[in-house]
Amino acid sequence: MPNETDSTFSDDSSATAPQATVTTDTATLEDFIELHRGESLLTKEATEFASGLQANRVVIGGRSDSGKTTLIASIYERFNHGTFAGYLFAGSDTLIGFERICHHSRLVSNRLEPKTERTARAVSHRFLHLRVCKENKGHTHRDLLLSDVSGEEFQAAINSEEDARALSLIRFADHFVVLSDGARLADVSRRQEERRFVKLLILSLIQIEYLDKSSFVDILFTKDDVIERTGDACKDFIKMIEGEIRDSFEKLLGRLRFFSIAARDEKYKRDIADGVDGVLPSWIEDSPLDKNQPSRKLKMPPITGEFDKYFQRILPQAFE
Repeated sequence: MPNETDSTFSDDSSATAPQATVTTDTATLEDFIELHRGESLLTKEATEFASGLQANRVVIGGRSDSGKTTLIASIYERFNHGTFAGYLFAGSDTLIGFERICHHSRLVSNRLEPKTERTARAVSHRFLHLRVCKENKGHTHRDLLLSDVSGEEFQAAINSEEDARALSLIRFADHFVVLSDGARLADVSRRQEERRFVKLLILSLIQIEYLDKSSFVDILFTKDDVIERTGDACKDFIKMIEGEIRDSFEKLLGRLRFFSIAARDEKYKRDIADGVDGVLPSWIEDSPLDKNQPSRKLKMPPITGEFDKYFQRILPQAFE
């Protein structure tokens, strides 16, 4: 009887193995999904990233060492610990950027004291993205773009109209935040200079119409832990500044508010981002262009740089 061999298990080396079909079609650009590098977004990258994204834009200004980058880092670090200001962290496309600015405040940096790296003017305009959701409404996400501009640019803006106009991103911000350095306010020899800086910065931006009756402006007195240790004289001086700014500018702006914060207490007696929970929810939820607000459309300005292209592209409904 002939020997029958199951061809399925045959080890005959001469058997021809089935040949895989190789496709040679060239993939098109639509076949790829672009992944963000996770770094802070510079202007061109932010334009591409934010196209179509309904994110509130918060521009944070102030002189060098006033605490701008520290404020941004402290918000991110608080979300690392859980719920903050009634919100939960829901993601970020700039996680590496956040980690970079937080690195110098951590033990791994081997620094004796926590310190946030200053924003260099060479890379002055960068954006950090934060996505959050309300603690009891996890399915509803909100996006923030936080802009960190070097202090040198704001210091130059009070002395030069040309330098002030270089800050054109302020025109399209949902919130403009001015940090007043609490350490300077606590120092009798420097407090008058700080008072003058804050007032002149707001005045300069109003004069070139970067701030107007459609603008939401918050003044944050930073390093409140230092102010608290200085005593009542410093607190009285801050109240005087508040009164002067209200009298001079409140009627010229859409909204003007004042807060005291301690992004990172030098003595470790306060939580990180202490006081920021009082202002953060409005940055997330409020906008001068909210449909419930009176119409505040802007005239289409001439395109003078990449920032103008960026904001006109992601928020066309803001313009007439």
